[in-house]
Amino acid sequence: MREGADEKTGLPLSWSHGDCGNSPADAQALGCRYSIVLHSWLPQDCLTDDDMEDEKLMYDGRSWPYEINGKNLTMDELHLGDYGHFTTTFDWHVVHCMYVWKRIHRAALDASRKIDSYTANFHHTNHCVKMIGGDPGGMKDSGTKIFVKYPICA
Repeated sequence: MREGADEKTGLPLSWSHGDCGNSPADAQALGCRYSIVLHSWLPQDCLTDDDMEDEKLMYDGRSWPYEINGKNLTMDELHLGDYGHFTTTFDWHVVHCMYVWKRIHRAALDASRKIDSYTANFHHTNHCVKMIGGDPGGMKDSGTKIFVKYPICA
């Protein structure tokens, strides 16, 4: 797994140039699927029925804004994963962290499950703990930028 961080985004290098390339076009050509829980392009066999159920549960009865350059995305557009990043709310970010933790827990209980380098990366867990457990300050009001990831699956 590649170490270090992207100079432009500050995100771990292990979250890009993975099994599904590094763009929506690459990912689609490779038959990958976009997860709206992880906001990552992953090989089909890296996602389980439980992950598909989590996509439904995470968004069921909830409505958050998803914005790119002042334009709100629809849920259909969100599902496409055809963007570099979007901005949403602190509340969305908290729920996202909880569902990523569910994915980690399932993998810990069943060693045969594949897990991606985004979910497994301690950087993300540490970020979530600091954000939720610490004092996020203006983060609740200013929105959160969510980048699309292209991790590896193992």
